[in-house]
Amino acid sequence: MSSQNASPDTLLLVFIHGFRGNDFTFKDFPERLRTVLTNSIQALDVESIVYPQYRTQGELHEATVAFCDWLVSAARDRRQAQGPNGRILVILVGHSMGGLLAADAVLHFHDKLPLHNSGPMATNSSDLRELDATVLGLVAYDTPFYGLNPSLITDTALQRASQATAQVSNYLPALGVAVPAVTSFFGSSQTTTARAAETSPSTGSKWSAGKWGALAVGGFVASAAAAAVTYSQREHIQKGYEYFTSHLSFVGALFRNQELHQRVDQLVALEEVVFCGFYVQLEKPTVPVRTFIQLPPAKTKHYFYPLPSPAEDEIEGHVTIFKPASNPHYYAMGDTTFAILIDAIKKHRESTK
Repeated sequence: MSSQNASPDTLLLVFIHGFRGNDFTFKDFPERLRTVLTNSIQALDVESIVYPQYRTQGELHEATVAFCDWLVSAARDRRQAQGPNGRILVILVGHSMGGLLAADAVLHFHDKLPLHNSGPMATNSSDLRELDATVLGLVAYDTPFYGLNPSLITDTALQRASQATAQVSNYLPALGVAVPAVTSFFGSSQTTTARAAETSPSTGSKWSAGKWGALAVGGFVASAAAAAVTYSQREHIQKGYEYFTSHLSFVGALFRNQELHQRVDQLVALEEVVFCGFYVQLEKPTVPVRTFIQLPPAKTKHYFYPLPSPAEDEIEGHVTIFKPASNPHYYAMGDTTFAILIDAIKKHRESTK
């Protein structure tokens, strides 16, 4: 369809939260992006849509199928409202594991990843094309495309688990309950100092005019202590255990190394799709540098932008990336994101003239 249609194109910016995220993960970031894009590109109606909170349980594949069904439905609604003229452009924006879900959706709609579902809503990769809609970009924030940084296990996770244990130890004596001897399982960690990492672009901006296991271990410490309170709560504890293991299935995608590498390789091979990722890197001078994600290999490093963070640890930096008060590079991140989105839109329009 020609770009000279009387009706403007529609851009859907779709934001997808990660593990245990919610509708407020991105704060006001979606609206900021919508505003600057609306004021910068002619003949383009921009919508920022936060994909409704979904259950981060079961396999990642299941969540991807549900998301693709939802996206096709959203595009169909826009097509009906817009009429036959004008294209529907889609750019996915993911935080944490939401970026992995988004990547699989991109591959699916570009015929690289078939999705199979026994339910009535399984989408075909051609469903968007039939609506004259296309996914032309993916921007991800602190998404572990290559897995989690191993230091989260040896340092941050154990530190957080020890903190959780201390909290439980302080609480249970008031109930007259013996505290399980769990603190001995967690040792102290050491870090060596070195040169801080290279910083990202200047924070001057037009916008201004560990590991999952860390949480899991902390949860298990609390559950173990709670179990000591009363045996009568065993059924609730069993349900909690089942709840936890179902979440483990979701994050299991982070430990399938070959699949992780293959996903990114296929993604960057799509010439018609613009891709980039931002990741938090602690400002503390350490060797190696402290990041939430496993750093990308040399061949794909240029797709990723570090965001120096003053956070106490990687998890804090990860969950506060969309808070300007906690992320001093928030506005620079916004400017760079804006430039990437503009590039994706212009690239698509040039290729479809």
